[in-house]
Amino acid sequence: MYGDENPHRGCFGNLCEALEPFGIDPDTIPICFNVFMHVAVDGETGKISVLPPKSREGDYIIIEAAMDLIVGMTACSAEMSNNYSFKPIGYKIIRQKAV
Repeated sequence: MYGDENPHRGCFGNLCEALEPFGIDPDTIPICFNVFMHVAVDGETGKISVLPPKSREGDYIIIEAAMDLIVGMTACSAEMSNNYSFKPIGYKIIRQKAV
């Protein structure tokens, strides 16, 4: 997808490695949920292009869990998707008491 001569383990591989200690098999992970990744698909050729993100510093989403869960999170390790600049991702877990 990126045209790399020596491809490295991607986002899904990183996610699988992070979830392995919890007994989560890669075959049970349906797909990565790419929140801020900018992916374009050419309607004629089907070619997938990973472009620099459209999100800006400070952008965020809030996801509310309705049950206990295990969350795996990885930052994309593909240089093209990060505009050739790796940046850390911040996250915050807010735990509220059940009502």
